[in-house]
Amino acid sequence: MEPGEDAKGGALREVKEELGLNQLKIEKELGSNDYIAYDPEKGQLKKSVVYFLAVTPEKELNLEKSGGLDNAKWFEENEIENLKIYDDLKPIINQAIEWLSTTQN
Repeated sequence: MEPGEDAKGGALREVKEELGLNQLKIEKELGSNDYIAYDPEKGQLKKSVVYFLAVTPEKELNLEKSGGLDNAKWFEENEIENLKIYDDLKPIINQAIEWLSTTQN
């Protein structure tokens, strides 16, 4: 996050910069987790991640070439259960799916 920026503002900015999505609307905060990362110059660092459910009418992802991501794509709901993801992310993703299914009906 940039100085003076909250998690929601940072998420909107990062998604715009990394994926080129300009019409993003955050619907709900889904949760957060902490982990230990290693920086070659600073050693171990405690990192925090906040997860949001966001919607956009935009269909195309334009991955920034100099960003920290190797790939980005959309998934259909039925594809999600077969993704290789960390166990601590599954409840967050399930919460998003449940919220979407109750608000879209």
